[in-house]
Amino acid sequence: MANGTLVLLSCTAFSYVMNSMAPTAKLLKPYTGADEAVLVSTLCFVYLMLFSSPAFSKLSRGANGSMNSSGILISWFTGKQSTMKFLLETVLCVTGTYFGLFLLALTLQYFPVEGMSFEPLSASGGRYYGFVTEAVATFVIFGMDRVVKGISGAQTYILVSAAYVAASHYEGCTYSCTIINPASAISLQLHKEGLQGLFTLGVWEELFPYVFGALTGAVLLGLVNVLYPPPPPRPTSVENLKKTI
Repeated sequence: MANGTLVLLSCTAFSYVMNSMAPTAKLLKPYTGADEAVLVSTLCFVYLMLFSSPAFSKLSRGANGSMNSSGILISWFTGKQSTMKFLLETVLCVTGTYFGLFLLALTLQYFPVEGMSFEPLSASGGRYYGFVTEAVATFVIFGMDRVVKGISGAQTYILVSAAYVAASHYEGCTYSCTIINPASAISLQLHKEGLQGLFTLGVWEELFPYVFGALTGAVLLGLVNVLYPPPPPRPTSVENLKKTI
């Protein structure tokens, strides 16, 4: 099990870097001539690979597996952690995600990027289409991990990162922007409305697709994993080589 401090730090770093994609794309655009959406998708792929790589997993002692609150729920639902651990890591995930956003907003106060601000998420396709999009995306993206692991072993994180980037790029915020992480949506609301905002109906109407949609997809996938356990990871080429020596 991951150390609580490392979960908090990993979530903070992940949030800071992932939320920095838009301002970084704005800064890079004059030098690359590329479309901002393409730059954001490229940065997203690179950052996801870095944070989900075996190297970062080793550095964080497995805490990178708790950087997404949907993933935490799936782990608890499939019996990989206790209820207390699930609740603690969920709180740490939301807190760390908010800290990362807060630190980035503070950075941009001293090094401003023109036209850059952080606004709460609002599903363009409406609450119900947004709910379905988040539920399906969460189920498919996290479900790919169980399918791909049996095919590619240690390269799972590359293929899953590519699948997420492709889904979010082509969905293009038509319905929900394919967030699949309730902690990200909650942190943006906290940043804009403050803690008291979470006790208002209007805020939860906006959060509905991102929190309950993603959690529904996570629960459905957890149920599938319980009823039909995923295949064991395929040994990597290095592991196979070790067996022959």
